[in-house]
Amino acid sequence: MGYGTTLKIVNKDITFDSNGRLVWVEEIENVAQGLQILLETQYTSDVLAPAYGFDRESVLASELIPSEQEQYLESLVRAAILQDDRIEEILEYKQEVDNNRIATITAKVQLTSGDLLIVQIAEDLL
Repeated sequence: MGYGTTLKIVNKDITFDSNGRLVWVEEIENVAQGLQILLETQYTSDVLAPAYGFDRESVLASELIPSEQEQYLESLVRAAILQDDRIEEILEYKQEVDNNRIATITAKVQLTSGDLLIVQIAEDLL
């Protein structure tokens, strides 16, 4: 099963090779990049796909104690990952939040083809 091809994005911008040509990502790398972009996109901010993205603002706005906030964060990240129809299920999930409120998330997912993908995302998600 193919997972498509798209432009490679680094630091929220397209990339070029040393010859000035656009760089592309394919197949499983495309899925990994898609998950990164998904979690960096604020939920409802895409006018063409308003149900797309990660609802980071609801984590920030919650008045939960830290342990409940981390559980809430996990539920939102899991729901966001499963928006991608190429993901069959999340097999493993780990998150760590440091003192600067930077969340490092590692997820092992099974793709619809049965392939496995491990993605690690470290972002100021909170």
